[in-house]
Amino acid sequence: MTFKEQYRKLLVEKKQNPAAWHDEAIDLIDKTIAPDKWVEAMAVCEAALDAGKPDESILNLRKEMFSHGKELHAGVNLNDEDYADWFVQLESFNKKLADAGVAEAWVELSSLYNNARYPLRDYEKSEEYMLRGVSLDDPLALTLHGYHLYHGINYADVDKEKGRELMLRAKEKNFERAETYLIMSEFHSDIAFDVYEQKIKDNIAAAKPADRLWGLLGDLYHDRLDDVEKALEAYNKGIETSNDPYCNYRKALLILNDAVEGDSDEALLMLKEAYEWNIVHAADFSGRFYCYSEKHRNVAKAIEWY
Repeated sequence: MTFKEQYRKLLVEKKQNPAAWHDEAIDLIDKTIAPDKWVEAMAVCEAALDAGKPDESILNLRKEMFSHGKELHAGVNLNDEDYADWFVQLESFNKKLADAGVAEAWVELSSLYNNARYPLRDYEKSEEYMLRGVSLDDPLALTLHGYHLYHGINYADVDKEKGRELMLRAKEKNFERAETYLIMSEFHSDIAFDVYEQKIKDNIAAAKPADRLWGLLGDLYHDRLDDVEKALEAYNKGIETSNDPYCNYRKALLILNDAVEGDSDEALLMLKEAYEWNIVHAADFSGRFYCYSEKHRNVAKAIEWY
């Protein structure tokens, strides 16, 4: 059965039992890390949305579905045909949410087009949808678009002043993640090492969750101090607290580059997991490793990862 067929069947089933939506949403909120549960959560939310009854439990489930890149994780291992159908379904779902007044849905549409497989990737549409969120003064849109402008990422030309202004506006709205992105933006600035280190640590203590900041702290020790042990300690903390994909990726690189001791087979699995959470560089490194490693040389696997 194709993804399209499975989802249509699931959606029909959910629409037939509206009395269960509330309890299903509560039950699924901690399970969306699993792709099949994520798809079920979308069906529950869409059924409620189509009926005009997205209560607080439904909206909370929707928010959880799009946290930490779970939506990208849900589609990463689909074959091309199923992925295309998944993409269309997710686009339709987010447009329904946007029409219902959920401003963050414009950001999710932007992310969908920004991270899609080719030929579905479309930076013009990504920018268009992100700017719709910015026009609504949505804090997430302000933060991400500001970060994109600051660094000139993807569709955005570099405009550090405007980018910082947007992130600060989101911070003024008490959007917690804005401070994290502001700190991340300062990584290549001339701020004193001790000051920047303390800034990251203070934000780790305050942020919920702090996964991206452990990776940032690890990179600070690795790139500025060349202190591999302190970097590894920070990456391990990110893995311990939230199994952060970026920290898994960076730790795996240290192991496979013989910078620290570790099991190379486990490190390769860490790269695979990181890739499945949209750390795309993990695929490139895996390809190079299988191509050039004496112990693990496997040209077929190298080509697969490339």
